[in-house]
Amino acid sequence: MIRIINLKLLLIIGISLLGANCYSQSSGCTDPQAKNFNPAATVNDGSCGYPNTDSNPPFLYTLSNKLSENSTLVYLNKKLWTINDSGGLPVLYALDTASGQIVQEVTVTNAINVDWEELAIDEDYMYIGDIGNNIGNRNDLGIYKILIDDLPISGNGTVTSTHITYVYPDQKNSGIRISHNFDCEAFITADDSLYLFSKNREDQQTKLYRLPKQPGDYVADLITSFNVNGLITGADYNATDNEIVLVGYSQNFFTPFVWLLFDFESNNFFSGNKRRIDFPNLTTIQTEGICYLERKNLMISAERSPTFEARVFGFNTSSLTDHVSLTDKMKVAMRASIKVTENPVSDSTLKILLIDAPKANYRMDITDLQGNIVYQSSLTTDRMDEQSYIVKLPPLSDGMYLISLISSSRIISETFVIQ
Repeated sequence: MIRIINLKLLLIIGISLLGANCYSQSSGCTDPQAKNFNPAATVNDGSCGYPNTDSNPPFLYTLSNKLSENSTLVYLNKKLWTINDSGGLPVLYALDTASGQIVQEVTVTNAINVDWEELAIDEDYMYIGDIGNNIGNRNDLGIYKILIDDLPISGNGTVTSTHITYVYPDQKNSGIRISHNFDCEAFITADDSLYLFSKNREDQQTKLYRLPKQPGDYVADLITSFNVNGLITGADYNATDNEIVLVGYSQNFFTPFVWLLFDFESNNFFSGNKRRIDFPNLTTIQTEGICYLERKNLMISAERSPTFEARVFGFNTSSLTDHVSLTDKMKVAMRASIKVTENPVSDSTLKILLIDAPKANYRMDITDLQGNIVYQSSLTTDRMDEQSYIVKLPPLSDGMYLISLISSSRIISETFVIQ
């Protein structure tokens, strides 16, 4: 006998009763890995909360002593690029991705490295952030802009830059302060703007600012803030998967972490899912740079510390974000439906009938009432009519489950019972 004791169960049954032609949108947490996953939600409202998550990213290689103060990473022309911060040379260093060895040094001839902290790229330009502001008294914050086509394909060389300068609208006192909220070491490019994530020593949050990409003098636009509970030191944007990663460390123990921002709308980066991953085994390592190498493979760099040489780690976000159907790609199939033809299921053989589903490659997720994915597979349809399929499930406990077929443009779901 099955007792309905969970609100999620009621919501799932509600979806089934509505049917494909009576579909209506509802807001909530759409991530099955979240603690408050709502199977009935079709619009992500950014409310997802996650369990504490630890990871141990694999060590890849140490870096040259020339890069003991490396402060960023960016992937361009199949190489990693980095810089040194705080009074280093105005030089861009290109690294071999497999070994970390320096393969190029490119000097920016008309720039000064006061406190270079970040690199970002778009289709045409590389941006160098001279934005470090450790004691809060700088009045010469700026970003150098370099044409990517001017960078030599191989060998050392020189380039020139144009300059973007700015001030923060909410900084009223520019005197020396050890604890303040106006340092910055991270930014990304998106559309026609640069987006800066501050490093707040005073309140452990980050503020999001926006700047134009064109050279000039500006007052940065303060958009919002978010409590990251630490110090943000780097950022990168995977526009293909609508995913941003922030790297940083805790202020007291220098324990590294990343924040994953995903399933957000437009450039409202904190409107979607916000998930923190801690690296407790890397305590005393000062992580400074991060970039997407390809898809969801990341590289994370750390500067030299009293206990470790400068080094690079790997990380992959697929297991944390691939299961989510991105809100901006999801369209409900008003006619398409899926039916479990023998329900309850008694022998781990799930028989389904797919009705009027467009031709597509679908990802199949089966989740329990706690939002855990218990089975994942794929299914391809080659015509729009009724098609029958048999899915062999692993041994599962008795109870109610949700099967979802997810493509790049739609999601089709139905509940079933194992008894």
